[in-house]
Amino acid sequence: MSELSGKKIKLLAIDDEVDMTRLFKEHFERRNYQVFIAHTAEEGLQTALKEKPEAVLLDLGLPGHSGIWLLERIKRDEPNMRVIVLSASVNDSVREKLNELKCDLILEKDSKTSISDVVGRVENLISTK
Repeated sequence: MSELSGKKIKLLAIDDEVDMTRLFKEHFERRNYQVFIAHTAEEGLQTALKEKPEAVLLDLGLPGHSGIWLLERIKRDEPNMRVIVLSASVNDSVREKLNELKCDLILEKDSKTSISDVVGRVENLISTK
């Protein structure tokens, strides 16, 4: 699934790792998504509010402000925007905070999580909107 009502699905990937955002961009664009990239929380917030993507892939470990800071602001201004947190480690207290902030999905970056898994989970989430 890569189109809603004949328009490309917008996806925003926010991660300070350039290689990670490049990987997301390549894989999702092959599936006909319009992909926006941000490497800081501030840039991510501006892009999310301007472009209004159907889904946001969000890393928690961002320079400047944290991913949790960004999630709070996105959900405050755009409560229905789908946000998928993709982070290297999510302990119980962080998971509780993410659930409290209405994070739509939490995926851990590890050797078992493939880009295909991420694409599939994003597509499933968008299709249930």
